[in-house]
Amino acid sequence: MDKDSYLKGFEDSLDLILIELRKAKSLEDVKVRVEIIYTELKENKYETIRKMLNLD
Repeated sequence: MDKDSYLKGFEDSLDLILIELRKAKSLEDVKVRVEIIYTELKENKYETIRKMLNLD
């Protein structure tokens, strides 16, 4: 991954977090929202790797 792609991905991540901050009603709400996004990301990444390795 090149530097520009990495920076774009990081910027996109921060944009998503800022959107969730604006939607949230409390600090706890932000925490839950970010944890859900993080978990979904990790699970999807795991599934993608499984498919790439033909581990179905």
